[in-house]
Amino acid sequence: MIKLSLWQKLLLKINGAVFIGYEKREGWTEANAIFVCKCSIHGLYSGMRHGWGDCNPQCSKCLEDLATKVLVPSQQI
Repeated sequence: MIKLSLWQKLLLKINGAVFIGYEKREGWTEANAIFVCKCSIHGLYSGMRHGWGDCNPQCSKCLEDLATKVLVPSQQI
């Protein structure tokens, strides 16, 4: 469960994403910024921004749903 302060909740509502900290995983050379975003379908999720610019992390559950919709029909051939 992601706990956000009142200030973070306000920033999330305004910006669509809020910084919650840094995370360094095994094999990474540097720590990456972790953000919390809100998916209209699945609720709150955390992730890293990918690429340059202000693109928010994508909801992993939405990506899985999209992959099953795209891959399942093609596997029935």
